[in-house]
Amino acid sequence: MANTFKLSILTPRENFFVGEVQLLDIEAFDGYIGILKDHIPFVSSIKTNYFWILDEKGDKKKGVILDGILSVLQSEVTVITSRVNWLIDKELKVINAKIKEKTDLLKNDKLTDFERKELEKKLLFYQKRLEGTEN
Repeated sequence: MANTFKLSILTPRENFFVGEVQLLDIEAFDGYIGILKDHIPFVSSIKTNYFWILDEKGDKKKGVILDGILSVLQSEVTVITSRVNWLIDKELKVINAKIKEKTDLLKNDKLTDFERKELEKKLLFYQKRLEGTEN
């Protein structure tokens, strides 16, 4: 596919992911970075956090990665880390259930301002977690 590049996510124990992707979104040393085909080459450390790939079919996959090293070449990106896992459907269901629970609780008009503010903070946390933008 014309808009893809080779991504390799490697650990000492396995080649976790090797394949063609359209996008890698990962937190590097200076913040989140989205990597597309023909990105300028660089090397950076990465932080423990979520990452996303958009595979060659356009499907979004989300994972959790421990810190490591990111190497970007024009046609190939390599991530070396000690540990990485896909975020599984069960975790997504738990997060979605928490969002629904907090949203339903916020419908109660008898909440104090403090209670409402605390629920809104928790709801925002879970929404950001689902999007992968929480710090």
